[in-house]
Amino acid sequence: MVAEEPVSRNEWLALAAILLLALVLRVIGLNAQLWYDEILTLTDFVRKPYGELVGDFSSLNNHMFYSLQARASMLVFGESAWALRLPAMLYGVASLVVLWLIGREAAGRRAALLAVLLLAISYHHVWFSQNARGYTALLFWTSLATLLLARGLRTPRLSLWTGYAVCVAAAMYTHLSAGFFFAAHALVYVVVWLRGQRDWRPVYGFVLGGLLTMLLHLPLYAQVLKAMNVVSSGKTSSAMAEWVNPLRTLREITASLDSFGPLAPLALGGALLLVGLGINAMRRRAPVIVAVYLLSIPMALALLVALDFRIWPRYFFVDIGFVFLCVAAGAVALADWLAARIGRPNLANALLVAGTLVMVAASSLLLVRNYARPKQDFAGALALIAAQRAPDDVATSIGLASAPLKSYLAPGWPGIATEADLNALDKQGTWIVTAFDDHVLAGQEATMARIAREYNLAASFDGTLGGGTVKVYRKTGEAELKETSKGNRPMPRRSFSAASIRSSTTMPAATPSSPSYTTLLAPASRRSPGRRHVPGSSATGCAACTSTSPSKRCACSKISSRSASATTSTTGRMKSAMTRSGWPTPSMSTC
Repeated sequence: MVAEEPVSRNEWLALAAILLLALVLRVIGLNAQLWYDEILTLTDFVRKPYGELVGDFSSLNNHMFYSLQARASMLVFGESAWALRLPAMLYGVASLVVLWLIGREAAGRRAALLAVLLLAISYHHVWFSQNARGYTALLFWTSLATLLLARGLRTPRLSLWTGYAVCVAAAMYTHLSAGFFFAAHALVYVVVWLRGQRDWRPVYGFVLGGLLTMLLHLPLYAQVLKAMNVVSSGKTSSAMAEWVNPLRTLREITASLDSFGPLAPLALGGALLLVGLGINAMRRRAPVIVAVYLLSIPMALALLVALDFRIWPRYFFVDIGFVFLCVAAGAVALADWLAARIGRPNLANALLVAGTLVMVAASSLLLVRNYARPKQDFAGALALIAAQRAPDDVATSIGLASAPLKSYLAPGWPGIATEADLNALDKQGTWIVTAFDDHVLAGQEATMARIAREYNLAASFDGTLGGGTVKVYRKTGEAELKETSKGNRPMPRRSFSAASIRSSTTMPAATPSSPSYTTLLAPASRRSPGRRHVPGSSATGCAACTSTSPSKRCACSKISSRSASATTSTTGRMKSAMTRSGWPTPSMSTC
């Protein structure tokens, strides 16, 4: 173990500057519209009184400790998107401090600061820091527990192991997947014990952490077992069974490299080289920390497979700090080696700065997407329907879109659970909102296929959430079928700018019975009768049109089409460019 370097004034200033940058990056857009999991976190758990909340583990979606803190945040600041996300943001910034402490022990001050900088501007870390879920909290508590484990094994003190036990309990109370990570802690301690370091204090820390965890979950045991069973393969949706394949998870984790196009193999090779160099540089200096993280990934994978759980990439978010630390330590080692190789050791820092600029530029390029789009644009879909909906049109939803709409965004809308529900609503003028079409709930496959066959895709709203595209379908009328049969194009797919059609920063009222998005979902009587602002509709019967010739396009349709085109031209080009470049996106989360 290398003696820890004292913290200089310049190092404090550098750390403070990085943390300030991290805070700013996470505050920007913190009040953007919520996505599926965040909405369910709010409506299913956070709005409940504390007495009900602590006894509700009906779903793994309840990150219990986070839900309690989010409720406290909203009691203080009121119900808003930013208040719901505030604990996640604070945990995200705090995790950078813990990474700095780990980095100084494992790799030295230069690598520690570089790792914190790279994580501060990391697209994925910023995304999760603005996500009203417990993943940044999980990162914080597991990282702090690992730091205390390393220090406790080096300098056995009851105070360190008491702190360790608290971290274990806090992490487990946030999300039970922390257990996969702490299994690596236990294995490392067994190895240390077998090598002759047989101190009883770590046992005290493990036992106390386990007892505190059991105490916190005492009222929840039956619910926990039921919830865990639900997320085993195929229990919720046959489409999600593919997530038991570890290769699918690996592909999702490495999806960020798609941004580099043909240079992706080179980027992957460079990243692996730096990680390998970093591990080699740290293994003698901090063997416990390196061993914990190297063991945690295969152990978590093995346990997930053994338990027949779906392997969500987010379960490995706890390792993101260590990955960046490996990259940073590798960059430092490579810079030092190159400088020594050319006989100019004093150039090491200059080489490191040059490499840092390259990595910062690449990270910044990826980060732009986080602010260019919402996570999941339900509000954009609702705004489109409100703008083009006729007085007698019916708006509904199906599949995974139904839960957030019924509980939060559009409580007055009917939902489609069976094909009979679709039959009851099936008519010209029916609008249907879908989301996560690749994860259709079991039993709704045929209904979804019928919608794709009989309805026009009016618009598709992309977001930063991978696979979370929101789609709007409209029933194909008889007149439109005739036009299509003559070779005319059906209603085109459009990508709308959310900012151009509604404000996404205002949350609906806290009262579940209160209509959300009142303006967007106003009763038909508030709109001009006879107007149907549907691009491509005929002019027949349109009260807003000066021409009544069936052969001519509706004037208001033309206006609507031009307006939509004007407001989306820039956004459309940007989105197309992003699509072609393969921007990275986090995976869909349901627990």
